[in-house]
Amino acid sequence: MRLRPWTAADEAPVTALLAPDSDPLWAAQGHLLHGADRDGERWRRTLVAREGNRVVAAGTGPQPGASGCCARRWRGR
Repeated sequence: MRLRPWTAADEAPVTALLAPDSDPLWAAQGHLLHGADRDGERWRRTLVAREGNRVVAAGTGPQPGASGCCARRWRGR
């Protein structure tokens, strides 16, 4: 497994990590944290984990003072 920074090409594979029956609150507030680096008061950094050519996980660290981070792994579908 290799970690690397988010790229625009990761949006669809990371979205595909969500199970169809995911809690709508998780999808709206957690999963949408993933994305391109952002600086300033509401900074974020997203890392993507790959095994070969497959995206298997993503994790995002939000701005300081936020309540936590968002991570999602592949469910082996």
